[in-house]
Amino acid sequence: MKGRLDIIKVLVDHGANVNFQNKDGWNSLHFAAKEGSHLDIVIFLHSISPSQCLTPSKSGRLPIHTAALCNHPNIVFYLLSSVSSQKDLHYLLSSVDNSGTSLLQNAVISGNIQMVKKLIQEFCCSITHKDKLGRQAIHNASMIGILDMIKILVEAECNVNEKDEWDGWTPLHHACKEGHINVVKYFVNECNVDINIKDKHSRCALEIGML
Repeated sequence: MKGRLDIIKVLVDHGANVNFQNKDGWNSLHFAAKEGSHLDIVIFLHSISPSQCLTPSKSGRLPIHTAALCNHPNIVFYLLSSVSSQKDLHYLLSSVDNSGTSLLQNAVISGNIQMVKKLIQEFCCSITHKDKLGRQAIHNASMIGILDMIKILVEAECNVNEKDEWDGWTPLHHACKEGHINVVKYFVNECNVDINIKDKHSRCALEIGML
């Protein structure tokens, strides 16, 4: 998108269907949410068709998921503040895509610490939700290796010994695999993680770190 609200208004005035979905099920709000820098366009599209923010793509992704994954907290929090009911707010906060990835997990994957913090502390997003691989937000954060984000999740009382359902890996396994030495030190020295937990192939974190 070029970000020209004036052009979009002309097209809408002449009958353009903002609810049209492309072959992937994306509507105009998905595209605006992806671009991120054009909050005025998001506000305009939402004002004429609020239902767009509740419409999933074929992959099950809502526009707010796209905004979170693409690191656009201004759009995420605008959409959360602009819904008309608590039911719709709960839907945005709890919906997952076809892979089971939640809004909070998308925010974690984006690497935006403040967005993650606000979603947890102000919107009470679940830190225990599991995607279809059985991974929670702490697993995603451990793969990325942003220590301050991991600390936020730990302070929210996530289970640092939680095993995912794909390989049976704990957050420590993931941090070792990705080589995040600062995260490994934090888990071991400050979180009292169990370093001897074995995955589905009977491998502990030490063995994963040697791969």
